Amino acid sequence: MSNVTHGMNPDEVDDLAGVLENVAEHIDGVVSSLETKVHGTTWVGPDANMFKNDWWPGHRSHLTQVATDLRGFGQSARNNASAQREASQG
Repeated sequence: MSNVTHGMNPDEVDDLAGVLENVAEHIDGVVSSLETKVHGTTWVGPDANMFKNDWWPGHRSHLTQVATDLRGFGQSARNNASAQREASQG
């Protein structure tokens, strides 16, 4: 039998979930701002085309995936906090 001396603090985990969700929203805002800047530049030529059509979409995709992953992590944290509350009450 295990003697557990420390357990989850569901309020802290809910706070963490909120932080993760806020960071995801911030990343979305950064992506939106960069999208506007990248496509608003008057830079032309082959390097500009590569930057705008190859480099940026790949990096935008990675940033968007990070935001999605953070939201998922936040939801998982909320689910775990809720499960802990239920287990503690039962």
